[in-house]
Amino acid sequence: MAYDWNGALTRRRNRMRLIALSVLGLAVLAAPVLAWA
Repeated sequence: MAYDWNGALTRRRNRMRLIALSVLGLAVLAAPVLAWA
C-alpha cells in the first residue's frame, strides 16, 4: 500500500515538473513574440 502511494506521489511530482517545464518553455518561446508585437 505504502509502495503504491509512493509510486503515485513520484508520478504526480514528475508530471508536475514536466508541466512546469513545458509552461516555462512556452513562456520563453512566447516572450520574443510578445516583445515584438
